[in-house]
Amino acid sequence: IISPFRVKERIKFNDKIQKTEIKHDPLFIIGHWRSGTTYLHNLLSLDENFGYCSTFQTVIPGAFIVGEKFFKPVVTASIPEKRPMDDVDMGADLPQEDEYAIGAYSPYAYYNGWCFPQNMAFYNKFVCMDDIPYGVIKEWKNTYLYFLKKLTLVNKGKRLVLKNPANTARIKLLLEMFPDAQFIHIYRNPYHLYFSMMKFLRIVLPRYCIQKPPKMDEIEKHMMELYASMFKKYLEERDCIPNGNLVEVKYEEFIQQ
Repeated sequence: IISPFRVKERIKFNDKIQKTEIKHDPLFIIGHWRSGTTYLHNLLSLDENFGYCSTFQTVIPGAFIVGEKFFKPVVTASIPEKRPMDDVDMGADLPQEDEYAIGAYSPYAYYNGWCFPQNMAFYNKFVCMDDIPYGVIKEWKNTYLYFLKKLTLVNKGKRLVLKNPANTARIKLLLEMFPDAQFIHIYRNPYHLYFSMMKFLRIVLPRYCIQKPPKMDEIEKHMMELYASMFKKYLEERDCIPNGNLVEVKYEEFIQQ
């Protein structure tokens, strides 16, 4: 059903997208899932000087320009009013993390492991991008850049504020693409994060699975391994960020304020 719209969008807008210049390097919100990244993203996106990636744009990343009138009502009707794990508002036009869109464009994305949990360890590798062939990294970069150009085009050149927990371990790659990018890292008490994350995975992950959902002890193992490798990579690469371009925020203090 979507294919004709995707082909039409390619024909009509591909040149415009490719020629779109990202004049202002993005502001990246990073931090582990369940650390308050969504709340921070929702607040910052209220600033009309920023553009952002919407839920609708992540669901149909290849056809959201020409297919908006046809598909947005379908997407609106298909998503709940609240997120099932924490009652946060959901909506087609509300901000969303771009990793979902990249998963629709490319196999090299974290959330593909939710759809195909028997290969979860394989997809988790594309968070830290360690021991990944150069050609794959190049393809990932090209895919991500193309999508951000597309977002810049539809947001009329506004600077993008982007939330993607997986980007926490991709600092060097992002700086290669956007040398003057800025980062907000929001972090949370790891014990509280653990319980929140396990609740989140228990409720949400089975809704995505095309394969039979794995047992919770297996999910926990993947989550703990990814947490360790993700923050190890972040701490190794954090100093690559230019002075003044990183702010680190403690979730508990942010909520209190």
